[in-house]
Amino acid sequence: MDMNKITFEQSMKLLEWSQSSENVEESLKKFETELETSRVLNYLKAFKCHFSDEPLSWKYSCYLFYLLLNSMEDMVLHTSDSPDEMSNLSMNQINAIVDAIQKCTENSLEVCVKKHQNRISYDVKNQSDDEYIRLTSCLRMFRKFLTIHFINSNSLFDDTKLDYLIGILSVISLSRHKDDVIEFQELYAQSTKDFSENLIFKFLMMIKGFNGFSKDFQLLVHRELFKLIRSPVGFFVLSQNLLVKPNDSQVPVWQKWSMVSKIFVAAIKNIDASLSDEMIRDVFQRLDSSLKANESNLAGACVCVLKSLESKDEFKALIHSSILSPLAELAHPDNQINGSITLNADELEAVIKTLHILFTSSATASLPTIIISKYLRLLFNLYTIIMIDQHPEHEKLGNVIVSFLSNRNSTELKIAIQRLRFHDDSDVKLFPRIIYNTETKCLQMGDDQGYLRDDTEAFLQLLRSSNNNLLIFDVFLCLINILGEVQHSGDNFLVEYNVSEENLPEVLHRKFFKKLTIIEPLQEMIQWKSLHTQLREKAKEVFDVIRNVLTKSLEKKDVDEELTIVFFSLLKELTFMMNDEVEQENIKKEIKKIISKCQNLQLKEKIESMMVNVVNEATTSMDPSKLEFEDAMKLFRSSEIHCIVYGSDTLVKLLRRRNPQALSNRHLILAAALHNLKQSESYAYLNVIRLFVTLSYVMDSEVVEALITEYKNKERETDERLKTGEVLLKVTEALGEMSVKYKSLLINCFLAGSRDTNNEIRLSSLANLGTVCKNLSYQISTFFHDMMTQLQILIKDDEYLPSKRAATMVLSDILRGLPNLLDFQEFLLPIYQLLKSIVENENDPQTKLHAQIGLEHLNSKTKEFLNPKLNVSKEIKINLDENELKMKDIKFK
Repeated sequence: MDMNKITFEQSMKLLEWSQSSENVEESLKKFETELETSRVLNYLKAFKCHFSDEPLSWKYSCYLFYLLLNSMEDMVLHTSDSPDEMSNLSMNQINAIVDAIQKCTENSLEVCVKKHQNRISYDVKNQSDDEYIRLTSCLRMFRKFLTIHFINSNSLFDDTKLDYLIGILSVISLSRHKDDVIEFQELYAQSTKDFSENLIFKFLMMIKGFNGFSKDFQLLVHRELFKLIRSPVGFFVLSQNLLVKPNDSQVPVWQKWSMVSKIFVAAIKNIDASLSDEMIRDVFQRLDSSLKANESNLAGACVCVLKSLESKDEFKALIHSSILSPLAELAHPDNQINGSITLNADELEAVIKTLHILFTSSATASLPTIIISKYLRLLFNLYTIIMIDQHPEHEKLGNVIVSFLSNRNSTELKIAIQRLRFHDDSDVKLFPRIIYNTETKCLQMGDDQGYLRDDTEAFLQLLRSSNNNLLIFDVFLCLINILGEVQHSGDNFLVEYNVSEENLPEVLHRKFFKKLTIIEPLQEMIQWKSLHTQLREKAKEVFDVIRNVLTKSLEKKDVDEELTIVFFSLLKELTFMMNDEVEQENIKKEIKKIISKCQNLQLKEKIESMMVNVVNEATTSMDPSKLEFEDAMKLFRSSEIHCIVYGSDTLVKLLRRRNPQALSNRHLILAAALHNLKQSESYAYLNVIRLFVTLSYVMDSEVVEALITEYKNKERETDERLKTGEVLLKVTEALGEMSVKYKSLLINCFLAGSRDTNNEIRLSSLANLGTVCKNLSYQISTFFHDMMTQLQILIKDDEYLPSKRAATMVLSDILRGLPNLLDFQEFLLPIYQLLKSIVENENDPQTKLHAQIGLEHLNSKTKEFLNPKLNVSKEIKINLDENELKMKDIKFK
């Protein structure tokens, strides 16, 4: 046993007494009385500690060191099997040790006591020998403390650890003794193992922020900080400390990302290539883990770092390959055995999420989308197969493609659209046999070619879901340009001779595929409201594009007539969309010049007849009837309610007077009326209904079909669809017996509406169906099976009570009105059982009442069939023989 030591009980007794005493001189007297100074000196020599009377704070600290070291040696000895050395101590004893360590920190490391006060620097070169000896011996003794698990792991001693670290770095950077430098380098290395990486980074960042340190010291701290960042956990530690700060909520998150990026990029510069590659791979790994854990802050920091590194030539290749390697695997998978999994569900989700955050984050953080240019077609193939089967992340993949398209100029966008619409063999595509398994949500090898299907719907859905009206308009212009180029190329009009049966599909594909793949999306996009707004605002720009296309094509005799008619129809609409009258007149004159260039006389006549209004308006003054019609149309297209009302009333009068201009432009009136259906003002809405009814007298089939199309259009607002249904009923009533020829369209329309997911549309469709059946005098025999099936489904399964009531009421009305009900005897028993079940089990009184009425109608119809009314007539016959007739004849004479 060391003769210089005292017992654990003696040490703890003095430490507990010291805790209660705030006077340093009083505590020193107590220590000198209770302890032998020579024993204290001998014990502390092991730490190269010199005992001096001045300053008193140092002498006082030396006694505390002695007591603490004694007690801790005993604690370790008696708890060698326990990870917590203080597990056997009382709370008073623990408090006494904590207090003693804090007093040692304050008095020996000369740390300011006041909170938030800047710490002093330890410039060893400017210290006297005694001060230097005190610092080094103090650090050696604190090292002994920090081997205790309780002290090392407790955040209560973070200030002590910070001062300890400052002291060690000061000695390393500024000491004049080589042996001391080596010794304290080992101490620092040991500390980095004992303390967590987060704590070391936190301390180094705090020290870097202090003022008053020497240049050598600051350089050492800087090197150690970068050394930590370059370690395998460096990026994670950097992000965790800079992103998670409780008191900086006012700092925008993008500023934190930028800070992380600047520090990391500075640390990765001018180091070995293998180490920098490892650091970049670590960032990608952290990005992947943060996306799985939904840690948006860390993911954003990763993206910001990668964006900064991608701009450096030395890191560009590795970053690109790391991003694109999963896509390359989808283009050329290693395992092509049928049924083998190319990407499982988690991997597929990870790839999509990674691409989404890399290329669709904020403009300051996301990477340039040109990186994925080579794989654009592959991404669209993948979007096509997962969009159709509704993969949970298909919208994110669509956003990646939209982001790519949005960041292209007009020339680049045109090339990108051609790559998406035309199947060019030079493009990198998804491996043809890869399919999406809806059950396992993974990509695997299949028998057929998974994505080689019509992708027009996917292309349209991609644009529709983007909510980017500017992009939609730009794509529309590109499609027109591309269509013009296809027309000019002459491929559609080549005459092929000696075409074998084997080559026929290829020839047809080459002739018509390009044209078809452009016309289909154009036909759909022209109906989008979002595009209509852009066309009105940028009509001149669209006109210039179409003019260039037509100018080139009309000079040839073998011009595509259908496409030319489409382009001129679009030009005609654009002239009416323009608000500037001067510009409108100029365009009309330009149209006349374009028509004059047409070499095909037959086509020229068609165009002139179609554009007669536009051409004549540009050269001649209008007659009164034309002027009246144009004024009415301008009013009807106005946004003011009173103008719409007056305009619709005038158009009704013109149509009833069979005005030539109104009749020849009835399709324009119909289009404007459909647009004004959305008016919320009841007076304007009722006038629009009058106009529809009047239009039905001159173009009944077009009005009915247009209204049915609008009613089925799920992109329209619910209120607009309900109004359309009401107008459709008014038109049907106005047509009277003529509506019978549209009964197939009407009944199928409302039957489809009764299956709509929107409760209000479903209810409206049922009400409309009942009214239509009544207007048709229940001449619905051919639709009886479909109607009964749908009504029974709604009555049984619809959870929306008003729809259930309506279905029951419609069923009851059909049972009452259908004249030949008993011709459908196979349905009567299921209908009877259903109505009977509603009467007995339904809680809603209205539904029960409709079912009772239906049963009564069914019973009365059945009784009439079983007990038909007899036509009773009285017939009297008198049979007389020939002799009696002769006698009566004689008497009569």
